[in-house]
Amino acid sequence: MLWFICIKFLVYLMNTLVTGDPGWASAFHRFDSYWYARIAEFGYPGAEGLSHTPSGEVVAGRVQSAWAFFPAYPVCTAWISSFLTVDVPWSMELLSWITGPSVALLYLWWSSFHLAAGLARRSTWIYLSFPFTIFLFFHYSDGLYIAAFLGAMIAADKGQRWLSGLILAFAVLIRPNALFLVPAMALYSPWIERWTDVQWKDVLNDRGVWRMCLPPIVSFGLFSFYQWRTTGDPMAFATAQKGWDRTLSYPWQGFFRSGDPATQLESVYTLMLIAICALLWRRLTPAFRIMLIVGILAPLVSGSVDSMTRFSMAFLPLFLVASKTPFFERYYQWLIIGFAILQFGCIYLWCTGDLLMA
Repeated sequence: MLWFICIKFLVYLMNTLVTGDPGWASAFHRFDSYWYARIAEFGYPGAEGLSHTPSGEVVAGRVQSAWAFFPAYPVCTAWISSFLTVDVPWSMELLSWITGPSVALLYLWWSSFHLAAGLARRSTWIYLSFPFTIFLFFHYSDGLYIAAFLGAMIAADKGQRWLSGLILAFAVLIRPNALFLVPAMALYSPWIERWTDVQWKDVLNDRGVWRMCLPPIVSFGLFSFYQWRTTGDPMAFATAQKGWDRTLSYPWQGFFRSGDPATQLESVYTLMLIAICALLWRRLTPAFRIMLIVGILAPLVSGSVDSMTRFSMAFLPLFLVASKTPFFERYYQWLIIGFAILQFGCIYLWCTGDLLMA
């Protein structure tokens, strides 16, 4: 918790120095935060929301819509705002004080199922010092999503697959990527270590697997029905992605797509992630492989590598497996120092409004 408080105050002080704005909540409120706040306050628009922005304008020749964002995070912030009678940005800030420390505790708990106690603690510190986990402190849905993802895996580790399924159903309403994790969760079992261990007939005949996999599918279906009733388009969220230049594409088309520095850096970063996954491939279980493939491929097939830095926060198996390597054990302290310096740089970029932190 002390770690969380220190970073919060560091972001606030940096933002005050850079922008001159002494507001606390505004230091953590940027970019997509405004979309989530708008949904929390006013809900989703009707069909017109897919063709006109809330102000009736078209942004850079394209329409950006609230439908691009899933409902669980803004609904949670709206509940907090209503219950405590505070403004939505402050309810988002209060929620971050719950989800941020929760992710730290849940990661430690989850990693303890797979690592020795001392190594689990060190793996947790590596994850928390990772430069882009800084988004845990901001008014974004990432903290809630990763907490739910960790909760689902912990429930599965403890054999509570029905609970894992219910948590996954909630995670789907935070971010649609959770739906693509369903096949991975079906294989997420301690006795499946290699593809040769997978007995597909046993997996498909296991009622526990279906109890875990059906709730997120039903959850996604219900939200699709809501989209259809409201806009006439059951995949309104996918249609709205066009406002951010995301359309179905070949995976390689998103790399170096535009000339701005943020996209170039995101492209290089994505290639680095792919290289690291390749190096650790043999150490990954089937479930972990699917999780990482989905995590990388989902943005790529949308034709954009934008926000891959932020999305990589959810590549939890990568941090877990990397923690077992000799490189990690040898350079643990240096990794912490290097990550901490980069995290400080990310805080500065956030405060200056750099698109790399969007």
